[in-house]
Amino acid sequence: MTEQTRLQSEEEKKKEQRKKRMRTLTYVIVGILIVALVSVVAVGASRGLWLKKSTVKIVTVLPFDVEEGAGIAWPLRHAMELALEEADHRAGDLTVEFEAWNSADEEGMPVAEKETEYAEQAAADPDVVAFMGSLSSSGCKESIPILNRAGVAQLSSTATYPGLTKSGFGAGEPAIYYPSGERTFFRVVTPDDMQGPAGALWARDLGFERIYIVEQNDLFGYGLAQTFRQTAEANGMTIVGSSAVEPNQQEGFEEILADIAAQEPDLVYQAGFGGTGNALVPAMRAAGLETSLMGTTLATEADERLFGIKGVMSTHSGIPTGELNEETLDFARRFEERFGYQLGGRAFWAAMAYDAMGIALASIEQAGEADRAAVVEALHEIEYNGIAGRWSFDENGDTNLLLVTGFVLEEDEWQSVGLLRVR
Repeated sequence: MTEQTRLQSEEEKKKEQRKKRMRTLTYVIVGILIVALVSVVAVGASRGLWLKKSTVKIVTVLPFDVEEGAGIAWPLRHAMELALEEADHRAGDLTVEFEAWNSADEEGMPVAEKETEYAEQAAADPDVVAFMGSLSSSGCKESIPILNRAGVAQLSSTATYPGLTKSGFGAGEPAIYYPSGERTFFRVVTPDDMQGPAGALWARDLGFERIYIVEQNDLFGYGLAQTFRQTAEANGMTIVGSSAVEPNQQEGFEEILADIAAQEPDLVYQAGFGGTGNALVPAMRAAGLETSLMGTTLATEADERLFGIKGVMSTHSGIPTGELNEETLDFARRFEERFGYQLGGRAFWAAMAYDAMGIALASIEQAGEADRAAVVEALHEIEYNGIAGRWSFDENGDTNLLLVTGFVLEEDEWQSVGLLRVR
């Protein structure tokens, strides 16, 4: 082998060695890049940066009557479904799924344990960004803390007890309902601390001075009675006595009637469900008591037990069917066409549920992402034009749209006197 040939052979070996080193270095660099890329993707996925959700869920928990369309829970559910259908199940770029869970037993009666169970189920489902309910203030008392810990936005169009959002009603309220320290509950209905004062101011305007209170033994009755009492006393009226009844009590009023007769009021204020008032008024007349009575929620439709009786009034959160605006009446027509039954006196409450779903969808769209905290923040800032009016919320989560109507029973029919002053 010549010297030149030997040198060429060594140079070729060196070139081959350099190529091997370059290939090895390339493999190392590619490996490092792959590991880095996998790490970035993993971190991004864990933080929701790459796997951004395109679907969210809204749930409602209501005690459904055995017969579909009966009671109040079915119209609320159907109104929310209608709002979602008309929005094409969308909130901005997000698809919205809706589930309705039944908190009633086989006879259609509410079961408190189911309220808690379903609230926990909603809190544990990461897709749930809004919870519609509960129907009652007592149900909300159970569900709000559970959902608050999980940061889930909650909207109720029927729960009116003021202690859910304001202090001065029950020990530790409302802080005990918000363990996170943040407000996540929003009320799409006028609270009782507005309906109670509205009734008291109306009573003063009508010239009543001595009031006897019949208080329903639950949060609804307590909120009404306390706020009525405070406003009545502040405006020079005297509370001459009070008694407690069970929700929708229909008999056993003997001791109450005797106390009313002894105290000689010129007005009985019945704070609670209308069913009790419908039974109490004829019992008063049968006992020879001609005292006027102002009830709450009596004015959905006239009970035949009240026919021929004078001196009966009622307050009602909301607007009467006969005075609903054209937007609400159009909603009622679309509702009947879609679900096949008439709302009647339930039209206003169904409209509130329809608007509540609209507010939820608008807030999700405003949030722009499937993030619970962002939805809650959007609700605090929302201004929404619904069929009942323009909705927004104060720092407590209470609506700024305050609607309380007064009714007088005349010729066996409830006649509206219009919206009442609440302050």
